[in-house]
Amino acid sequence: MSTPSWLKEKDPGQKNIFDLDSGRRERDDALELVSRKEFMEGVERVVDSLVGKRMTGEDIREVCTTRDVVPHHPNAWGAAINSMVIKGKMVRTKEFRQMKATKSHARRTPVYLVTREVAPKESLSDKLMDIGVEDALLMDGYDDCVVGVLERFGMEPIILYDKEKVIEKIMKESPGGSYQEALEYYEFNQLGGWHGDKTPGFLVRIF
Repeated sequence: MSTPSWLKEKDPGQKNIFDLDSGRRERDDALELVSRKEFMEGVERVVDSLVGKRMTGEDIREVCTTRDVVPHHPNAWGAAINSMVIKGKMVRTKEFRQMKATKSHARRTPVYLVTREVAPKESLSDKLMDIGVEDALLMDGYDDCVVGVLERFGMEPIILYDKEKVIEKIMKESPGGSYQEALEYYEFNQLGGWHGDKTPGFLVRIF
């Protein structure tokens, strides 16, 4: 019996949609992603149940294991603990304890305070340092009005503020003041202030 025409590969380089091995690999990859997500969520639930306790990463691992929260790979424990630290649910203290596992050889490990606090928001200065902009001029008190950094050929990058957000902030800080008064203040004190090539810029939205 001949092979149906719709099963024949017209192009030798064309991917075979009936490749069993490929299908199995894709299935396994998908299952691994689901498993990893479920594990991370499980660790977070365990940590949430331990608020107020001072624990090491090893302690968290032991509690998770007793509650059948186990990873697809042992290396996932480190990622899980780091995730909880980044979220602010585990705050590192100055205390250290010796690890209990034999293979750890009593190595000292940090102790964390389990908390419900969220991670502190990264400051504007930290964000600027992350992208290599360390000495740009900033307007004090207007960090929440920053929309980005403006790069210019042959010149230093400058901080870019949202004009309307700046004016709204001026109005909030001067109750009873009109939009026109806030606009005049902005034009004279902020837009009109020149402090060299690093003077901040202001974005005027047209859409």
